[in-house]
Amino acid sequence: MKFFLTALCCIFGMLAFAQSTITGKCVDQEGNAVAYGSITIVNPETKKIIAFKTVDAKGNYTITFRSDLPKVEVKFSLINYESLSRLIDNKSQTVNFNVHQKPTELENVTIKPPMVYQKGDTIVHDVKQFANSNDRTLSDVIKKMPGVEVDESGKIKYQGKDINQFNVEGRDLMQGQYGIIPNSIPYGDVDKFQIIQNNQPVKMLKDKVPSDAAGVNITLRKDVSITGSGSVGVGFSPFLWNAKITPMLLTKKHQALLSFKSNNTGEDVGTDLGTIMFSSGFEGFTREVNTGGFLGTAKVSPPGQIDRQRYWFNTSHAVSANVLIPVRKEWEIKSNTVYTDHDLTLTGDRETAITTLGPDGKPVTIAYTRASTDVSHQKKVKSTLTFNRNSEKNFFRDNLTFSWNKLSDHTKLFTNNLPAPQHITGSGYSIQNSLSTLFAADKQRKHTVNLQHYFSFSSDPQHYLTDSLQSLQFTDPEMQLATSFLQYSRLNSLATHATASIGFSKWKWEFRPSLKVSYNHDDFASDITTTSPEDTNHYDYPWINNLKFDQLTSTAALSIYKKTDRLSVSISLPFSQNDIKAREANAPVQKQLNKFTFEPSASIQYTLNSKWKWNTMGSRGFSYSDVSSIYPGFIFSGLNFSAYDGPISISQSRFASTGVVYKNVLRNIDANIGYNFTQSLSNVILAQEINNNGQQVLVAKEKDNHTERNGIGVAFSKYFTDAATSLQLGYNFSVSKSLNLINEETFPVRNLSNLFSARIENASAKWMVASYRLSFSSGKRSGAGPDTKSQSLTHNGKIIISPDKIGSFIAAYDANQYLIGSQRFFNQFLDVSYRYTIGKRKTDIELKWSNILNTKEFQQIIVSSIQTDITRFKLRPAQIMLSIRANLRK
Repeated sequence: MKFFLTALCCIFGMLAFAQSTITGKCVDQEGNAVAYGSITIVNPETKKIIAFKTVDAKGNYTITFRSDLPKVEVKFSLINYESLSRLIDNKSQTVNFNVHQKPTELENVTIKPPMVYQKGDTIVHDVKQFANSNDRTLSDVIKKMPGVEVDESGKIKYQGKDINQFNVEGRDLMQGQYGIIPNSIPYGDVDKFQIIQNNQPVKMLKDKVPSDAAGVNITLRKDVSITGSGSVGVGFSPFLWNAKITPMLLTKKHQALLSFKSNNTGEDVGTDLGTIMFSSGFEGFTREVNTGGFLGTAKVSPPGQIDRQRYWFNTSHAVSANVLIPVRKEWEIKSNTVYTDHDLTLTGDRETAITTLGPDGKPVTIAYTRASTDVSHQKKVKSTLTFNRNSEKNFFRDNLTFSWNKLSDHTKLFTNNLPAPQHITGSGYSIQNSLSTLFAADKQRKHTVNLQHYFSFSSDPQHYLTDSLQSLQFTDPEMQLATSFLQYSRLNSLATHATASIGFSKWKWEFRPSLKVSYNHDDFASDITTTSPEDTNHYDYPWINNLKFDQLTSTAALSIYKKTDRLSVSISLPFSQNDIKAREANAPVQKQLNKFTFEPSASIQYTLNSKWKWNTMGSRGFSYSDVSSIYPGFIFSGLNFSAYDGPISISQSRFASTGVVYKNVLRNIDANIGYNFTQSLSNVILAQEINNNGQQVLVAKEKDNHTERNGIGVAFSKYFTDAATSLQLGYNFSVSKSLNLINEETFPVRNLSNLFSARIENASAKWMVASYRLSFSSGKRSGAGPDTKSQSLTHNGKIIISPDKIGSFIAAYDANQYLIGSQRFFNQFLDVSYRYTIGKRKTDIELKWSNILNTKEFQQIIVSSIQTDITRFKLRPAQIMLSIRANLRK
């Protein structure tokens, strides 16, 4: 907290300096405008650059800066023109430049472009200058760029926020599923990596409707690039294989990407093929419909702190085909199809302790153990066909998506050393269509109309079978005598939305009134069947469901926008009428809710100068029970029973955040500090009855339920050009409060957490590249019983030594440490390899020895709001792989 207050004081101390604005015009001897020169504000004593700006096409410039100096120096420079400078008082004023042409002789001079420069809202990175000899893909390079994060799936964040668009040469081939491109394209085929700040994906609204998210565009070194990468590897302990090939055809018009992956080495083939959703609100409504998740088996959850390749025992295949074809001027057709086939085995055990209050108000601990081996087989298909136009005069997009998911999951579970085997099967599908169009209502294009329509239908049947019931507990005596237990569920869902809005400008503000009607219908059925040596039993209510659920929402809203060079404002004022009905055919259950709500939201961003930005936002919203939290009959899933025979829940959420962003392009610095607050108020709480074997009965009860979270985050990143070093630092603090109802006793819980992270990579020596990442977290839970304190420390180090241009020795070391009370768990991993590189395409032949130090189990501690878990998970054995990787460059 002291660190946060110190940083905050420094920031506002700097903001307290006098702000000066210098404007002017640059002309030649004949009075003609001189465009695109550089204006810099310099400390006259140290010659340190304070601010800079590029002269616009009309020769004008405006530059704002903060400094406590009494005088500053203003400089003009442009190739083939004489450089000029003026010493002026540090105050707002006009400084014009009359410049003379002066040819610049470039004899035997090599001009190196800047690593990073800014052009308007676009920050341009020269990819080649950030790369070192051991980088292979674009992802390897962009993780060093200040303010940019990229994870293993290829998902990119800028200044802590997800980007809202990823283009190649201005075209969006992947429609949000872009992760495979940065993970597969050789960095040498990419010229520039561009970050478009405040990116508005709909071109018609670029100067009308602001956005607080960034977009990414990459430009290629060639007009036509046949590129991509491919690798194949074999190994043993046991027999191993890993094959990947991703050819790409990328031009400014036609684009195509194919991908094939197959392995049994623990690598997730779907990581960079998953859907990364984003929408500006005008592009049409889409959602990811995931079937097969309503019922689940009880199993030990896998660790999230280490690479999946350490503990996944898998056989996986994936095929992806993506094509973009222009059909007419500014019109294009896109097709995106993904198929995955996945066999996975996971083995682990867990010790769980839950602290609650007894009837006498004293702490009571419920402790149990579970051990599971889970074998799952899943097949997925998803295909989207898009017809699209995105121009400054018209926007049109129609997405037709079909998805299918087949799942078979066998879990061999022991709870308190007694067997409880489980099996789930299901095969669901969904189809959806999203249409959105935006066009001008008059010739002057002063009024724009947006029409949207969405339709979706999904079917999701599942069967959940449990045998060997002697380890389980049931309230019904007949169930307790059974030898097997079958839960069936089926959910058919239909959703349709329609929106119409019109935009117009007044007093330099953009106003957009809109009307929206949404209708959702769910048909949910379930039943329970038990088998005993004597007969088969079918159960009536409360063990069955035949629920019809309908929700109709009508919304009238006014959206207000303002966008200038410095100020961006977005305000939404929606009024909604919500009508919800739930009807159960097997019981006298009829629930209804009619509620009128006002859900305002606002976002403001102010640019103080070329380096500093301030942003703030706030919102209030309402959410209600859906079909998954309103059914009155009991559902058996994951060995637990759940029924929500309570009122329709009304949850009111409030959110507020504010932050300051600092960006210094000249010095490759990106930093931000922010605060956020989240509050939820509900009329329903989930009551949990927990048995001594971990089985739970969950029932919704009418009771005021209040949760709250406060968080502070600080981030800093810099690239040191001379030292070829990237540095990233981060700190997050949060405190949350929640209410729990366990075994008929209510008690509050308070969780406090701190997280510090650091990452550094150095490539200053041509023969060595070294990187190190540190993550330290600490937490304290206060509630029933004594406080629970925990700590975790993670180290990730990697060193690449290249004694010559063709050979490299690589060592990667990971260590995880967990502390809770007097208990300490320590895990460490080591991988070593030798890579031999040949040819201009950088074909790599690599021999790798993985999992050298730890091949038995991974141990970790997880402290949540009510329980503490000590988990042990089975790891893969040591393995040796020989692989060949090459760039598919023409």
